[in-house]
Amino acid sequence: MISSPSVTKYFWDVDARTLDQVKHERLIVSRLLNYGELCDWRWLSRTYGKDRIAALLHSESRLGIREPAFRLAKLVFG
Repeated sequence: MISSPSVTKYFWDVDARTLDQVKHERLIVSRLLNYGELCDWRWLSRTYGKDRIAALLHSESRLGIREPAFRLAKLVFG
């Protein structure tokens, strides 16, 4: 379950209360990097840590992150 009510607005197509932060990490990270604001990126950093986010960014799929958000995320998270 996502612990931040401000983050749930980005999951318009699923019930955010049913999202597991471990099981659905790729969806959560992808959605917040694509659509989130700075405070949401901070939440991501606190929740997953910069190393885990960097690892996801370097994965083959790139999580479907749009190019501008991907470039900025690489600068922020490594």
